[in-house]
Amino acid sequence: MSPLRSSPSWASGVGTSTVAYTSSGAPATGGTYIWGNTANTDTSVGAMTSGSFASPNNLMAFYVNSNANPISALAISYNAKKYRTNTAAASVQFFYSLNGTTWTAVTAGDIAAATIGTGTSAYTFGTPTTYTVSSFNITGLNITNASNFYLRWNINTTGGNSQAIGIDDVSVTPTFSGVTVNGTIAANEYGVHTNGSNQQSSATGTWYMSSDATNLYIGISGANTAEGAVLYLDRNPITPVNGGTNT
Repeated sequence: MSPLRSSPSWASGVGTSTVAYTSSGAPATGGTYIWGNTANTDTSVGAMTSGSFASPNNLMAFYVNSNANPISALAISYNAKKYRTNTAAASVQFFYSLNGTTWTAVTAGDIAAATIGTGTSAYTFGTPTTYTVSSFNITGLNITNASNFYLRWNINTTGGNSQAIGIDDVSVTPTFSGVTVNGTIAANEYGVHTNGSNQQSSATGTWYMSSDATNLYIGISGANTAEGAVLYLDRNPITPVNGGTNT
């Protein structure tokens, strides 16, 4: 959790929360909490603000791509749970980052204040109100092997009459970009389809190249099928004697 920051960094976060409360408690002190239901069979991490503990507060998560192929998309879902109703508005905004510092908003992952609503102060540990954010997609990614990505929930609860909100049941499903040998070239199938990266275009067509631990994949689009194509591979290239490059 990272308190008091509208745009925090992963490094600014702190890893502690206060003791979980059940239906026998009525916490009023602002802070980051591990909220629990009455039976203590289900918990979530979140926050409640007060005059001495301001809003917003951010729950952040850190992931590493351990797959050999790049991640091209993420499908994410989660639940927000309300353990205390109160008169101040509450909302959740969702962000992701590729470096833990610069964040991109994804409004499909937000929960509006109108959805959460307000009411007379009451604790709901027995049956916390659940707001489900169904699966939404983040596309156009190229998170390579051993690279990081970060998710952030901005929990916005205002004033001394704060509601108690927790985040739970987070699901993150990656789509890995990899080459399928099927005679077609899908968007970002070879990685970053940009000249100088995984593709190179010329007047005779566009070439694509990618690899995994076993295979080298090459695709060609827009070529004249009446002509042939010759590909030279050198497992140990050297700098050409004419002063050119070996790229």
